[in-house]
Amino acid sequence: MNNDPLENRATLLLSKVAADAAAEVQAAVVRHAASMGRSGIVMALRAQACELGASAIGYDQISSLAFESAADDMAWGRTPLATWRPFALGAAGASILERRALRARLPRVDPEAMSRGEQIARAIEHRLLSKHDAFEAIREHSAALEGHAEIQSALWDDPRIAATSDVRLIMRATIDPLRHRIHALAPAPAPQAAPLCLERAPEAQIRGWRRLFMARRILPTPRLRS
Repeated sequence: MNNDPLENRATLLLSKVAADAAAEVQAAVVRHAASMGRSGIVMALRAQACELGASAIGYDQISSLAFESAADDMAWGRTPLATWRPFALGAAGASILERRALRARLPRVDPEAMSRGEQIARAIEHRLLSKHDAFEAIREHSAALEGHAEIQSALWDDPRIAATSDVRLIMRATIDPLRHRIHALAPAPAPQAAPLCLERAPEAQIRGWRRLFMARRILPTPRLRS
């Protein structure tokens, strides 16, 4: 049994994302079934898998795999995702040797990949901020970013996803920007001796809140999964 708490947390996160992806696929199949036959549904699922597979966001990569697997199942007359378990708890994960072999085949991260990584990190943050009202988003924002950073770190060199080399490099390049953002949002250390009166919020934290509100107002809305 693996006792590494960081690796165990990543396993739990990936399992949750895979379960959400499976629910998304099932909803899509039901929706398509209202107007399409089996062949049409298979084509629609593959198109969705292809679109998601071009994304450098780990959530989308797992969803892409789920849509492609469901399309394969339906093409062979099986129930969609009846046996799909690549990220389920207890399923075999990617070994260290497999990850090393994959990393050895990748080119070095270049400035373009770093720039794209910054953009994807901002898109991830905007996606999170768009899900809830402003105050709820602020309360949960740091933890949600941490989850995304762990998923990006766990997946960029995982052979179970079908990402291209370019996409994997961009996924890797999102990790540091996400970590930096998490660090920037961390609350300031509490003073040694707090006065009895209520204190003003630290200026750095106020600036962080302002940036979050502005991000919700001025950033373009990224295309979200249906």
